Amino acid sequence: MDASLAATASQWAAEANSAVFIQLVSGETVEGVLRALDTDLSQDMEEEDDEEEEGGADVIQFHPTFTYPIYGEHERIFGYKGLRINLSYAAGSLATYFEVKYQKRVDQMETSLPIQLRADDVDTPMRKVLSSAALCATQAEFAKRVARDTHEFRPLGRKVHEYTRESEESGEGT
Repeated sequence: MDASLAATASQWAAEANSAVFIQLVSGETVEGVLRALDTDLSQDMEEEDDEEEEGGADVIQFHPTFTYPIYGEHERIFGYKGLRINLSYAAGSLATYFEVKYQKRVDQMETSLPIQLRADDVDTPMRKVLSSAALCATQAEFAKRVARDTHEFRPLGRKVHEYTRESEESGEGT
């Protein structure tokens, strides 16, 4: 491979583990959830786990440890600059919203190279492992589901036992 082609190609490769953002979302209102989803939480992500409250919505965000079952053994995705794969789950029902964002895509740029570069498909492999029954088609649909779950969701099954423990600070049961 030509050195200039290799240099060009390496600019378009992303580590899948860093590009995928998994979010657990709960929120009181649709507007609060939408506001939290539109906020770029990656700027505030200094640790692997990050919790942020944004206008009535709680978002816990983290990167996966492994993505090789979805994006291959090398866990690299080619063809994007600024790639961000958001995988958002409602904290109760695990209803899912999946979106792919990027700044540039290699097959959308004009080049003088003698070969055609093509971006990897990031959508299809992820959709293969997601439950189509739980997948929300739009961000608004997902926000409505999260707000509804926050008020109405109850885990399946029956309560077998309940306990309380005293808080160290107040001595009251929690």
